[in-house]
Amino acid sequence: SRFLDNFATANDPMPQKAIDAGLVIVGKTNTPEFGLLPTTESLRLGPCHNPWNLDRSTGGSSGGAAAAVAAGLVPAAHASDGGGSIRIPASCCGVFGLKPSRGRMNLLRTMAADLSVQNCISRTVRDNAMVFSLSEDAGAHAPFKPIGFVSGPSKTRLRIAFSTAHFYDGTEPHPDV
Repeated sequence: SRFLDNFATANDPMPQKAIDAGLVIVGKTNTPEFGLLPTTESLRLGPCHNPWNLDRSTGGSSGGAAAAVAAGLVPAAHASDGGGSIRIPASCCGVFGLKPSRGRMNLLRTMAADLSVQNCISRTVRDNAMVFSLSEDAGAHAPFKPIGFVSGPSKTRLRIAFSTAHFYDGTEPHPDV
């Protein structure tokens, strides 16, 4: 960001939870201005390059986080997502990203104001589950019951419904689709 010289006087709740859990904060990665773009090309630092192929994009807006994880600099990196900013970079860089439900990582904000959610990008699902469990809102006023660390599959089997029919008129897509 162009505002790199503007330092906060206190930690945001998400990095504070990481510090409280004993994680080490290494540094800040590249993001687009205000995290608004699906690419990571900050005005001050330029484009963030994908470590698998420097001619490729990392996606965005958490592209710097995904690049740091994919390059092996860190096992997990903080990321936020309002419209794809965890999922797009994770996909571009071949790492794992999960966008939690709004309100799950509430962290002192109201759900109405929680336009983006925070979690991490990691090398493995297990690492992401651990950061998730350390970061989720478990306070007395948490809007959801905390999940905690998920170490394996649930004993309860889930059923997933899938339909190809158009929502409004029931028509099916072309067979090529």
